[in-house]
Amino acid sequence: MAAPAVPDTASGSRAPLAGSASPASPAAGTLTVSATTVTLRRHGKGGRPTGSFTLTANGGPVAAFTITVPASVAGVLTVTPVTGSLAAGQSVQVELTVRKGYNAPLNTQVSVQPGGLAITVDYLRRSH
Repeated sequence: MAAPAVPDTASGSRAPLAGSASPASPAAGTLTVSATTVTLRRHGKGGRPTGSFTLTANGGPVAAFTITVPASVAGVLTVTPVTGSLAAGQSVQVELTVRKGYNAPLNTQVSVQPGGLAITVDYLRRSH
């Protein structure tokens, strides 16, 4: 009678154990903003009112962020980028632009998630 087959353990390769942990992923970061109020300014005659702020990922990466404009100004105020992700320490400049031909004052807030950050956006049209 033949002896039962014995697995070859000399090769040194082993299958991963069920339930073994993969390397830990870095802790999620938090977003900070460079300004909590942005005043939009018209640059040159006929130019659109624009402004910006900077988002930065601190303490780790931010897998996804979203910037929301209130529905009441959705057709008036454009934000670029609206979504994205950031590596730890990375920053992105967010541009705010008012629609061409908009001639009324604007005072609103855009929100940034995660973190529930609020950025006040002001535009006061000046008569010439």
